[in-house]
Amino acid sequence: MRVAFAYVGAEVLGIELLSAILKQQGHEVRLFFDPSLFDDRAIFSVPLLHRLLDVREHTLRELVAFAPDLVAFSVLTNTARWSLEMAAAVKERLGVPVVFGGVHPTVVPEAVIRDPAVDVVNLGEGFESLPELVGKLERGESVADVANLWVKRDGVVIRNPVRPALHDLDSLPHPDKSLFAEYFDVGELYLTITGLGCPYRCTFCSSDVYLDMYRDRGPYLRRRSVARVIDELQTARKRHRLRLVKFADDIFTLNRRWLEEFAREYPRRVGLPYVALSHPRHITERSAQLLRESGCHKLEIGIQSVNEETKRTVLDRHESKEEMARAFSLLEKHGIRYMVNHMFGIPGEGLEQQQEAARFYADFRPARIGGYYLKYLPGTRINAIAVERGILTPADVERFKQGYFATVHSHEHLDPELRRVCTSFETFNLLMALLPRWLNRRLARSPWVLHLHRLPQAFRTVVDVLGSVVHRDRETFAFVRYYLGYVARVARFKARLGRLPGGRLDRSGRPPERRDAAAEPGR
Repeated sequence: MRVAFAYVGAEVLGIELLSAILKQQGHEVRLFFDPSLFDDRAIFSVPLLHRLLDVREHTLRELVAFAPDLVAFSVLTNTARWSLEMAAAVKERLGVPVVFGGVHPTVVPEAVIRDPAVDVVNLGEGFESLPELVGKLERGESVADVANLWVKRDGVVIRNPVRPALHDLDSLPHPDKSLFAEYFDVGELYLTITGLGCPYRCTFCSSDVYLDMYRDRGPYLRRRSVARVIDELQTARKRHRLRLVKFADDIFTLNRRWLEEFAREYPRRVGLPYVALSHPRHITERSAQLLRESGCHKLEIGIQSVNEETKRTVLDRHESKEEMARAFSLLEKHGIRYMVNHMFGIPGEGLEQQQEAARFYADFRPARIGGYYLKYLPGTRINAIAVERGILTPADVERFKQGYFATVHSHEHLDPELRRVCTSFETFNLLMALLPRWLNRRLARSPWVLHLHRLPQAFRTVVDVLGSVVHRDRETFAFVRYYLGYVARVARFKARLGRLPGGRLDRSGRPPERRDAAAEPGR
């Protein structure tokens, strides 16, 4: 069978894993990727530049020309509308089955399955359910009884139960990086995971929903063996020139025994710098030492708020200031760069809490304090808190189920005064990476900070990039190179192929007849 994946904005590991499984079973798989530059559902939203560099119609033409038997979408809340619009166009031009999977359809399947363009919704993981769906479609069998799937048939929705989570992650094939490698250099920042699941129930995160869904269905926290992770990276090095690895686990330092083995084997058998994510409660003297020994380039730590009352009553997080301070101190002691994730727009937080956070951060030296604004994701408990406090209405909560566009800088739910406060401290937090600690401490207590909102977004972008230069942040360098490279590639593509319906937006930038002659063997 011919299976098409369609996605927007960035690389997705889940699609790569599903593609690898389907190819093992003999299916033909292609990715149709829309970079959606300057409207990328993550960082940037610049409408004028996006219109100049928009390639969605070309992406759709490519997909239609492939003539797939099934089109699959991996969907987040901020990509839901793009996915629904693309699915509607696919339905109109091809009429083939469309399946939606990912976090958004899992959390609000009722809202998604109602859309006329969606035939099937996959709840939870698709490692077993998607291959079963594809196999049954190929054999002409009914798909109405496939666990994990909600199937629309003759206007009726058949709701199958969720199967247990896949326990043995080592049984998964290595991710099929060839899908995204057709569009950009996947070795610049090689994305992978060592494990799945998070033990915490933050009110703003969809992980809370997954924990409930997989309750009594076997272990939800799972991890690949160190040997399997290293085998993937060694294999990938033969196909792609890897420079930096990113482990996307929710908490990389969750299991010390696993980390001990990783610290022994990874430097010897891989030896590449890597970035990872962690939690303040999982940074100890020993884990910090192991991170250093294994070659950790940067650790990203979710803090969200410094205020303990906010953490406890709004976010359902219970680490103390002392625990956060200890984590920062240990990372600095062992020479590990670390980035802090700080959330703006949390219900109940205002000037006092932002000042408290700035004064706390000023005592340390994070490589970056990354500010982002709270997004009210469907199904998360923080929606009810916001409704109770009058920030949202029940109608807002229902509207979010249809998906909505947002970048990390979107602050549509904040009143103007709070928006100015948050923008001022967002700017100051970025400046801290460039200033000496004594000056940060003084400025954190100065009313001067409250005027920083007057500076344009471009200033914050420049400060962010300068901070990355000062702290030699390879991940940010990789992102900047990716974005600038893609802008050049799309501009070249539109100049050469913009009026040719058969044009492919890939890494070559050559017209189709030249590109085909230089294609890689087997492509």
